[in-house]
Amino acid sequence: MEIGGEWTASALFSPSKARAQQAQAKDWAFIDAWLAKRYGSKRLPVYERNQDTLQTLLALATYNDTADEQQTLAERTQRSVLQTVVKRHTNEDRTLQRALLQTISEAGERTVDALSELALVLHSNDIVTMAKTLREITIEHFQLRERNKRAQTLQTMLDGELARVGNVLKDIKSDVLATPPAWPKQTYEWTRTAKHLKTKVAEYDERLSGLQPAYAPSVSVEQTARRLTDLESHRIALSELEMELDGFQSLPSDGKAAKPKLETVRDRLRKLTAERDNIFEHLVDPDEASSTL
Repeated sequence: MEIGGEWTASALFSPSKARAQQAQAKDWAFIDAWLAKRYGSKRLPVYERNQDTLQTLLALATYNDTADEQQTLAERTQRSVLQTVVKRHTNEDRTLQRALLQTISEAGERTVDALSELALVLHSNDIVTMAKTLREITIEHFQLRERNKRAQTLQTMLDGELARVGNVLKDIKSDVLATPPAWPKQTYEWTRTAKHLKTKVAEYDERLSGLQPAYAPSVSVEQTARRLTDLESHRIALSELEMELDGFQSLPSDGKAAKPKLETVRDRLRKLTAERDNIFEHLVDPDEASSTL
């Protein structure tokens, strides 16, 4: 890319390159004007015109202009201070100001310089405005200092908490809380078993829901208690019947075959009944029983 106001062939077909070259040409024009103002058009130094030189000269020009503005503001502030000191002597001219500057002591000169620097920093040459601005800056400085103290206190607390959390994390990573080697495998087995059982439970629930009747009648507590009482009476009667039937367990299932055996049992029952009656009679009449003996 050529430097200055010349245009390259590629710039004609590239708008972005054309804009860049145009901006660069404006920068070089500004630098040329600034150097001509400083050195004169006939005493310009010889230098290489490239991008690095352009950037350096632009920065230098900016710093130089800023310094000029600061110097102008400082001079204006000094004049304002001197005018405030000698405002009662309105008839005196610059000779009095120069004489006053020459008679100022070293401490006074330092004071004027400090006041000038303060005016330069605050961008003002009015004493009242500077005082108000300085007061606001002092208040803001105090507030920021208090915030800084609170921030430092909070930082100390956070550092302590961070140290405590670090110790807890260190204890967690230590061997004391380490997981036993068999636990991962055991956990995997339990998880697999739980999934299998969950599937089975769902399957059994589905089967159970299919076995349940579509309509389930409602039963009261009194009906349930009455049914339990009836069930208990039926159970007692069933036990009595079972005891009665125990005597017939030895009989054959055929009625004709069981009849002779039943007659034998009946004869034995009659004999036992007669013996019982005889014994009972002897117990009732002991004299007759002794005579009989």
